[in-house]
Amino acid sequence: MYDIDFLNRLSRTLCEAVNEQDRRVAEETLSKLIDSNQCLQHCLLLLESGEQPYAQVVASGALKRLLNKKVSLSLQDRLELSRYLLKYLVDRPSLPLYIQNPLCKLYAYLTKIGLLEKDQTGTFHFQMPIDQILTLAKEPTAEGTIGLKLLNSLVEEMNLEEGFESVSKQRKISGSFRDTRLLDIFIVSLDILKQAAEAKTLNDSMLSYITLALDLSFACTNYDFSGIVNDETLDEGNNVQIPTKWRPVLVEKQVVTMFFDLYFVLPEQIISKAFLTLVQLVSIRRLLFDGVDRLKFLDSFICGLKRVLESPQKLSYPDNFHQFCRILSRLKANYQVSELVKCGDQFNNLLELLTVFTQQSLQMSHLFTQSSIFYLMSFWSRMAGSLTYARVDVDLISAAIPKVCSAFIRSRVLLSENVVRGNIEDPLEDLGSVKQLMELFTVISRSDYKTSVEELVRNFEESLGVLFRQGVSNQDQLIARKQLIWLITMMAAGLNGKGSAGYGDDEDIYDGEVVFRVWKTMQMTDQRLESQQPGAVDIQLEFAYIYLMDEFRRTCITDQAVRESKLYEKLAPLGINDEVGVLRFFAQKIITNLKFWGKDERILNSTLALLNDLTAGYSNIRRLLKTQEIQLLLRNHAVFDFVATNEDISIMRSRTNFYSSLMRLVNIELEEEPSFFDEFMAPITVKFKEISAIFQNGNISSSVNETQIRMAVIGFMRDLRGISASCTRKQFYLNFLLWCFSNGDSNVSNLFSVMQESIKLWIDNADVVTPILKLLAELVMNRQSRLQYDMQSCMAVVLFRNIAKVICEYGTRLLSLPPVPKEHHYKQRIKNTGVCCQIIKMFWLGIIYLLVFFIFMEILVYPKLTQAVYGFLDIVTKDCTAYISKMEEIYFIAIFRAIHRGICSVDTTAISTSCSILDQVITYVFEQLTQQPGTTSMIQLYREPEGDRWRTAFEKQPNVLYEMLVSILSQILFEEVKCQWSMSRPLLGLIILTRESGRFDECKREFLRQQPENYQMELDKAFTRLMDGIAKNVTLKNKDNFTQNLSTFRKEVDIILRGGTVVSSSTDIPVATSIGSEQEYTDNMTD
Repeated sequence: MYDIDFLNRLSRTLCEAVNEQDRRVAEETLSKLIDSNQCLQHCLLLLESGEQPYAQVVASGALKRLLNKKVSLSLQDRLELSRYLLKYLVDRPSLPLYIQNPLCKLYAYLTKIGLLEKDQTGTFHFQMPIDQILTLAKEPTAEGTIGLKLLNSLVEEMNLEEGFESVSKQRKISGSFRDTRLLDIFIVSLDILKQAAEAKTLNDSMLSYITLALDLSFACTNYDFSGIVNDETLDEGNNVQIPTKWRPVLVEKQVVTMFFDLYFVLPEQIISKAFLTLVQLVSIRRLLFDGVDRLKFLDSFICGLKRVLESPQKLSYPDNFHQFCRILSRLKANYQVSELVKCGDQFNNLLELLTVFTQQSLQMSHLFTQSSIFYLMSFWSRMAGSLTYARVDVDLISAAIPKVCSAFIRSRVLLSENVVRGNIEDPLEDLGSVKQLMELFTVISRSDYKTSVEELVRNFEESLGVLFRQGVSNQDQLIARKQLIWLITMMAAGLNGKGSAGYGDDEDIYDGEVVFRVWKTMQMTDQRLESQQPGAVDIQLEFAYIYLMDEFRRTCITDQAVRESKLYEKLAPLGINDEVGVLRFFAQKIITNLKFWGKDERILNSTLALLNDLTAGYSNIRRLLKTQEIQLLLRNHAVFDFVATNEDISIMRSRTNFYSSLMRLVNIELEEEPSFFDEFMAPITVKFKEISAIFQNGNISSSVNETQIRMAVIGFMRDLRGISASCTRKQFYLNFLLWCFSNGDSNVSNLFSVMQESIKLWIDNADVVTPILKLLAELVMNRQSRLQYDMQSCMAVVLFRNIAKVICEYGTRLLSLPPVPKEHHYKQRIKNTGVCCQIIKMFWLGIIYLLVFFIFMEILVYPKLTQAVYGFLDIVTKDCTAYISKMEEIYFIAIFRAIHRGICSVDTTAISTSCSILDQVITYVFEQLTQQPGTTSMIQLYREPEGDRWRTAFEKQPNVLYEMLVSILSQILFEEVKCQWSMSRPLLGLIILTRESGRFDECKREFLRQQPENYQMELDKAFTRLMDGIAKNVTLKNKDNFTQNLSTFRKEVDIILRGGTVVSSSTDIPVATSIGSEQEYTDNMTD
């Protein structure tokens, strides 16, 4: 037992130590303290007599870690600790928050893990203090404040999926708390807030008390009622699943009206907390109320919103404005227009006030966050979207939406000026948020498209005039350019609505008006690129151009027959008369961007994404190939700076997409001109020969141009990967493979030789190795069956052989590399290992070199790599057991360790695959052990000779099988197992193999020893029944019988440990006749 002085010094060191060594020693001491039997006494001593604030902070953290241990405190110890913490907090209401809050959370955690525990008298001791806390919280005193904090912590803790390995146990506790306590806690918060709403003045201490009550009401309404964690990123799609028994409270206490009353009583700094609860209330599931009550509930919201808008002064506070906009958005998301209209004059008055409020708010949008504007516009977007199907009078809505649309357009123009002059954050920097906002504007603008276009065009002409006027200051030009960006973006959003609404010739004319102006401006700004260096605003302008072109492509360029459109009449001055003309115009813009924006990664990627989308459809490709611009591009694709120069690795990543798009065009061209492939590949062939010649000369590592050569290889591999990805037809892919092997000159090394040499030189450089491996992964990707050659073709064999050489080279050299820093571990090791596993999985290679590397790694933290590695191990153990039997003992045991980690993981796929691997290995071992000496079957004569190093491995590591047995049994008996069928298959073999040595009986005795004495005899009988009717073999029928017995055994153990009695008879244990799969087993268990 440590004394208090030592514990104080330890606490101070943990909280204040600057020296890393001192901190490490203190943490090690703390860990030993937590592992000791006297941890609870030490922590209580710190709480009672320790030095503030260090002692209390360390004690609360240590107690939390102690409670999280698998072997934690007894029920009595936890109960005494719970009582002590409650008394400690109530007796010391003036503790600092950084001490008070962790202790409240610790008490809540204690209550949570013991909520459903009862003693022999059936008393739930951890639930009893909740009534005391509820009574305590009703009084506006210092102790009452502690009560509210404890209730807040309880509600939040019950909602967290923490503290239990089993999700079902967490949901059971959460559901029990919801059904028995949550409503009472919510009513307490409502009663406190009701008093506040009726009070005339509130002092500071009362405000603190009211704030906690507001937090509590929100926590109650934000509870996970349905047991399914909501995705908070989908804010508008969440309905609050409040239980039915809450309905009388919500109706009789007029909860909604009370929260709106608080708006007029509370200071503006905390009104947002009241609005937070209103956001939850307006999202309550519709079926909670019948038709009459639902209308009353809705009417209370309409009246409350109207009252707020009649006195909107407090909405100028940004947090209040944000939550108010969320209420509006959720209101329309949860209620239909027909229901809103039924509120009569109240809704009409609200709509008029909302229209004015929206117009004023948009004019001051620079004072609020863009997410607030998003919620506000979301309300109007939904209102506009409902006009097409609403069966009620919507004239007021129809009249309001054009006003909102015009106000939004003007707000973006004004915002541009505020960004430049006021130096505030520019929303255009976040393209994702801008596009989300434009999706809302699309619906709003199409409600009265003519008015929207007129407003857009008027502002566009004004800004354009300023931009190209002589004598205008740089700042005014910058403002005009920003305004044009917003206007072009909104015009693009208007085009996006073309396909979602009925439209005719008039809409086509309006579309033509905006598109003509934008594309004409685009031509003018492109001409300026020849003479001036583009800036940051020009980048945003280019994004706006590409955005509009992409929306035009989506709505106006299709593979189907197109009706005649008056749109092209407006575009005729640009030389565009049909879709081919549009595609020619697009090709010109793409080439311009590739020429002038090749060093800007963002614009380059957006431009190539547009090219990729244009080449996705067969009809578009045919039309593009008719244009002179595309023909020139296909014959001069290597002239662009981002292709010709190898300076920026991030830019070179774009070349894969570039060549993937070009190759799709080439594929169609090859149908009419088969020789075009060589012409297209000519620049790449020249590059190939240059690189090959350099490698043949040698001495690259000492060359002064080593960096240039390395960068050239990186770009070259990325180019080929893009070409390979688009060679989906078998003949075209064969042409590409032939080029890889010969590249037009038999005297030059083939592609795979270059890969090998590159790996030899730069094995420690992931920037080189990753493109090579990804190219190999693409080559073995069997897209549209392009790798299925007939028996007369040797191409698959040749490809297999060459890829094997490269992978072997990589695997062999990887093992000799030194460790890398943790921050580079993924890039340098993990990522490439995952790619290798994908290659091997898709195109099985008879190599094990790489296996040696990744079976030692902590791969389970990388889900994609986990699936690839265990998929690879599954193939190895299924088809190459003879090879594995001859591996060195260290590698054989390493495979077992990897299997063990997979079985103990939380990933269902890793568990089931690991069990399959283990089953295959155990079956092989059992067959070898039971084989009669001197017997050889005809099948074995044609198999690879087998080794016996696995015997030596098990002799040197006798605990391997025992540890596996213990892990699987522990999971099946004490955890929520999702893969019981998978685990049962190898378990039979493990029991048989360990039974003769006595290890299985040892495992059984250890299990029985840990259980209460009065249960041990029944548990021993259950273990005996587990093997009833089970033969000493691993045939499928025997495994099926064992799987059925195991299910019965698991149920019996559960009944016994709960204090029940198992009625055993010979008929209680069903014998399976055939359980062919996990699905059949699951179905049987369900039935």
